[in-house]
Amino acid sequence: MKKQIIFRVILKQKIIIALFTVLLMAGCAAQTQKLKPSAAMEKYPSVNELNVQLLKAQITSIRYLAPEGYQDAHRIYKSALDKAIAQDAEAEILAQDGLKRLRIAIKQAATSETLMHEALAAREKARKAAAQTVYPKEYSELESILIKATMAIEHGKIEKAKELRAELIGEYAALELDSLQVNTTRKAKETISKAEEQEADKHAAKTLKLAKEELALALNVLSAGRTQTKKAQAHADKAVYFANKSIYITETIKNFERRDFSSEERVLWYQKQLELINKPFAKRLNLDQPNRHVVMGMQAEINKVIKAKGATKDASTATTRDVLALQKRIETLKAEHELEIASLSKKIFQSEASMKRQLVNLEEANRKAQARFDKIQSIFTEEEAYVYRQGNNVLLETHAFDFKVGANEIDSSNFDLLERIMKAINVFDNPKIIVIGHTDSTGSAELNMKLSQKRAQTVALFLKKIGKIDSRDLDVIGYGETRPVASNETKEGRKRNRRIEVSIVNN
Repeated sequence: MKKQIIFRVILKQKIIIALFTVLLMAGCAAQTQKLKPSAAMEKYPSVNELNVQLLKAQITSIRYLAPEGYQDAHRIYKSALDKAIAQDAEAEILAQDGLKRLRIAIKQAATSETLMHEALAAREKARKAAAQTVYPKEYSELESILIKATMAIEHGKIEKAKELRAELIGEYAALELDSLQVNTTRKAKETISKAEEQEADKHAAKTLKLAKEELALALNVLSAGRTQTKKAQAHADKAVYFANKSIYITETIKNFERRDFSSEERVLWYQKQLELINKPFAKRLNLDQPNRHVVMGMQAEINKVIKAKGATKDASTATTRDVLALQKRIETLKAEHELEIASLSKKIFQSEASMKRQLVNLEEANRKAQARFDKIQSIFTEEEAYVYRQGNNVLLETHAFDFKVGANEIDSSNFDLLERIMKAINVFDNPKIIVIGHTDSTGSAELNMKLSQKRAQTVALFLKKIGKIDSRDLDVIGYGETRPVASNETKEGRKRNRRIEVSIVNN
């Protein structure tokens, strides 16, 4: 018993000395060094989580399915990040608020997706047709209307959203068709335009007409059914072929005209082209025969060469080689496929094992957190403090600090409460401590804000000096009179409001 009395006397002497030091330093707050964004994210996990969730929201299109909610969450994130960089503990509170707002936005986005399903499907088809590239202005205008519709849903104006939905379905469909027609027929239109510039409509009118007919067929096919893009493309390709053909016919005719070729000279030019083609063959062309006989004779010579060189046998041999190579490739792919399946099976097994380990770790962490909470709760009476569990963290809302009006000195009657707070802190391993000061409404709001900060600093310095808590693990916040827990109209209420909260954050 004597040893306990001596120990308490020595401890109180140390506390008095420490308090004297604390009071000297209470008015001097050290400047907080700003963090880099990456370090701020690491220090304030809720800020980092809000950033991650906002990135996911962009990928899942929540930014236009619930635009107001998304923008609110994004604005809160920027404020939280600024506070995290400044090492302001309020960053966590803001980030939690941002996450809550984003969760609401996600639910609202699901409602928007259900109501706007047909419009979103029409939008996706327009995007696949590259409408955003072909008609960027028109597409942007439709996106603005879509955002108006989803904002109406956010505000509960469902009928307004339905009106806009009908408009969007029709406009996106029209934009899809226009984009398909442009993309499919662009080259054909350009080639036909080039042919017309070179006067193909004068010198090769029949061929150019075929090109225009194929282009018209391509457009008609798309208008009749937008899924018939392959068929439309085939007609567009034919249009390009005939347009190019008309260009080269025009070039040949103009060449004849420039050289003033007579009809006989034109036929002789044609026969010369045939002789150039026939040159590899031994047999001379019988140009003294009708043109039809000449062409058939050339065809017969080509067939003889093919047979003489055993083209059929070579083709068969080549086919056999191709088959063998293909079989070998199939076996290789099969082996690679089996290896891939084995690898995937291994990864799945490892993933399941990892998830089980994570679950066990989470359960163990929760058990430890509950045990810490139970132990800390047993340290205080309800008159001294309310103890709240916040995940793996604990918040102490103390009621027993007896601050005099306008003062930040700790009365000696509160030493026992300070000892209990240190005992609660020691339940954790190297925790982060946030000391939060509050005042009653006596005096101006500005003075109360400064006073709450000084009171929190007084307690924090006590914890640093007597509790040996590293200053890097201590944060201080003052809220002044802004967060009362009782009425400031009574003496008892004002006394309750002159309180200190200690947040013990598990690292």
